[in-house]
Amino acid sequence: MEFESALNKLDIDNQIHIYPGVDHAFANPSGERYAPEESKDAWAQTISFLESNLK
Repeated sequence: MEFESALNKLDIDNQIHIYPGVDHAFANPSGERYAPEESKDAWAQTISFLESNLK
């Protein structure tokens, strides 16, 4: 992925995960594209990343 490569070149901590078959706005529970399992996983990964990198 081009974006991830650019971050890595700049030595910027990052974690990118793409959920196959899931579209933009998948974490919006009132939207048509809501994907509850992927949303739950994405939030858990986000919190873990922030806890690890903001301390």
